[in-house]
Amino acid sequence: MRSIKFKAWDKKSKKMRIIDSIAFHGLGHFDIPTLDIKLINLWGYDIIEDKYFIIRRDPEQVKLLQFTGLYDKNGKEIYEQDILEVESFEGSKSVVRVVFDDGCFCHIGHLGDLRTYPLRDFLFNGSRTQVIGNIYEHPHLLEGSE
Repeated sequence: MRSIKFKAWDKKSKKMRIIDSIAFHGLGHFDIPTLDIKLINLWGYDIIEDKYFIIRRDPEQVKLLQFTGLYDKNGKEIYEQDILEVESFEGSKSVVRVVFDDGCFCHIGHLGDLRTYPLRDFLFNGSRTQVIGNIYEHPHLLEGSE
């Protein structure tokens, strides 16, 4: 069974948060097709500040990013919106962004290609991937690749 994990970009504090628990408030009636989320509570542990946190935010202030279930060459978890450096088995390097598209986790930007391709393609064709950042904390890493 794969782990379902999230991290969150907190737009207000401009910090990436590793999340242990999420609660949505103001969902209204479940028989109504549109969910009206009024508030998101996030719980977790901040390793830099060495303390637990609870954050209450408007949904527009938080971007939830899901763990893909995959790891880079160093064993680091790969999440949506992570930036990867990909080295092919021939030695060529490219920088890509991880997105969720058409029902699967994909990469975009390989060799300047703006189409999306399943992320697993890199992992099963002999390419070596390494997480080098994410689009919120390190957007400059994508300059020239997308």
